[in-house]
Amino acid sequence: MGLSNEDVKNFIKSAWSSPSIIVKTPDYLYILKKEGEQWTELSYTFGDKCAERRSLNADEALLYLIEELTKSLVQYSNSLKEHIIVDNSKLNEILESI
Repeated sequence: MGLSNEDVKNFIKSAWSSPSIIVKTPDYLYILKKEGEQWTELSYTFGDKCAERRSLNADEALLYLIEELTKSLVQYSNSLKEHIIVDNSKLNEILESI
């Protein structure tokens, strides 16, 4: 069973007032919220108006956050592409500067 729009809105509101990460792009919303010993990940696609939620342990949450930053979010921001190194040429640049 999918999440209703009201469920998504309530999750966003609760994430705002707790240890959470909220990422918004033109296409989707990504939220990672700490709930006790677990983390809850919510992805919402604006075009499809589709939400998915899953529970993660701390290790999984960290891995999925890293994936979000390095694979997805950098596609939307040139400044992130400069600061989060995902391109081999940037890696070589760093190696040559040391």
